[in-house]
Amino acid sequence: MDNFCLAHGYGIRAGYPSTKLLRSSSRAVRRQIRGRVIIALTANSHYALDGIRPRARVRSLTHRLARDTAFRIGRNTWYVLRHGRSDGLLKVQRGRVQEVGILARQVSRSRGTLRRVLHSFPDA
Repeated sequence: MDNFCLAHGYGIRAGYPSTKLLRSSSRAVRRQIRGRVIIALTANSHYALDGIRPRARVRSLTHRLARDTAFRIGRNTWYVLRHGRSDGLLKVQRGRVQEVGILARQVSRSRGTLRRVLHSFPDA
């Protein structure tokens, strides 16, 4: 992950595919994602994903979040939202949205691939 510091201590974190993730991907996907950012996250409340900002309570968002897009990995629950050319990503801990971000569509086509991607960013 690379950290891009913006103003007031908030920044954007960008993640690249790991070697393990590249090996487990098809040749076509490998060509599309090698050396590119596949995940970008921020805790800055100036950014929102479909009106959802960091520090929002998940309880108030349950009507917008489908259960089949939730992945529990460690202390985090990740929600994937279909969103235009890329997919939206919410990182949730203890009932609050910690970070919002985007995820490359090439790595979110199937649940298995998506789970491998999220596991490849353990500190995210």
